[in-house]
Amino acid sequence: MPKLNQYISQATPQGTVRGVMPDAPRVGGLVAGVTAANNTIQHVEYSRERDMERERQQVATEEAQTYVSTSVGDLRQQIPEYRLAAEQDEPAAGLTDRSLAYFDQLATKAIESAPEMAKRAVSARLQDLRIGVHEKAFAYETTARRAAALDSVVASRDGAQKMLMADPSQYGPVMAEQLAAINNLN
Repeated sequence: MPKLNQYISQATPQGTVRGVMPDAPRVGGLVAGVTAANNTIQHVEYSRERDMERERQQVATEEAQTYVSTSVGDLRQQIPEYRLAAEQDEPAAGLTDRSLAYFDQLATKAIESAPEMAKRAVSARLQDLRIGVHEKAFAYETTARRAAALDSVVASRDGAQKMLMADPSQYGPVMAEQLAAINNLN
């Protein structure tokens, strides 16, 4: 007897799948069309939501970048105005501490009012600006205090000169005091 080869089908069923019941209606094409339309609507809605979220993120990023630039720019303008007014109206001693305290107040307000995305960037930019404020205030304070000390020595020298004209016997002690004052300027 001849043997017949046995084949296993690799084909997948196509077309309308019939229900288990012999009298079930054929709805394969209709159901497939409705399903495809529903999937398309969901895909369009998902794409629209994704695009809107991307747009929200872009706007938030732009707002944060704008806030960083404007807030740091405003502080760059306010600090020199304060320093100039302080140099004219206040004593030089302690100007560095007062300038830094004023800057810290302004910086705290700027960071607190910054959008969440901008807080770290504002803080970093303000740290750089704070270093510049410290350098300029310290340079002015030290220069002004040295100038005041020099003026004091000059005034003392003028007084000593008048005293020596009146009493030349005081020359040794007066010159020792004057040299000590001059040496202290370094």
